[in-house]
Amino acid sequence: MINNTSNNQKGFSAVTMIVFVVIAMTITFAATTVIMINSLATSKVERGIVAADLAESGLENAIIRFLRDPFNYNGETINTSDGSIIITVSGDRKSITSTGRTGKHQRTLTIGIDYTTSMAISSWKEVF
Repeated sequence: MINNTSNNQKGFSAVTMIVFVVIAMTITFAATTVIMINSLATSKVERGIVAADLAESGLENAIIRFLRDPFNYNGETINTSDGSIIITVSGDRKSITSTGRTGKHQRTLTIGIDYTTSMAISSWKEVF
């Protein structure tokens, strides 16, 4: 009878150990999944920020180019290592739009310009 009790306790220890290992593996898998999802989300946010930075750089470039030649500057396309920038100038009351693209991400900014003898930026906003 003593041998029989000892064998039952050994079996119980093995079952307990298997349960703990399964729980530990489940927690590890869940943590790894959460880390991967957060990493992907962070990378998408980063690409969106890069696209916004490109659009803002395009506007700054357009302002400089517009100041140099306000009557003939119609926009341009700029390619960089991070992505591309498309700048358009339109309207009698000049409006400059800059679109920054990196991969599948795109951000568009627009400014309104009042120009007679000097330039004044009347608005600066993101277009959704």
